[in-house]
Amino acid sequence: KALSIIERDHRFHDRCLSSLDRERRYREHMARLRDTALENFRTMLFESTRIDLNSTWESVRTMFVEDPRFVRVPDESERVAIFDRWLHNVVQDAINDFKTML
Repeated sequence: KALSIIERDHRFHDRCLSSLDRERRYREHMARLRDTALENFRTMLFESTRIDLNSTWESVRTMFVEDPRFVRVPDESERVAIFDRWLHNVVQDAINDFKTML
């Protein structure tokens, strides 16, 4: 969908770039946008003060629905996977901190 919108822009059809180059640049741009969206989503999780080590995605999801960083990751299964990985890392960090304290 986004590509069809961009194709209407006269700059997309610059004669200096081949169609393969344009397509490659478009895909690179979209990948950067996606990476940024995923990083911002993780930052949103990190900034939350209401998530604890026993939280589940279902219990915290409603806290984020209005946040633009939530919306920019449109796939719910991807949100769940990011949350699960993020929470796993937070738990591991807590365990390591506890072991260090002992």
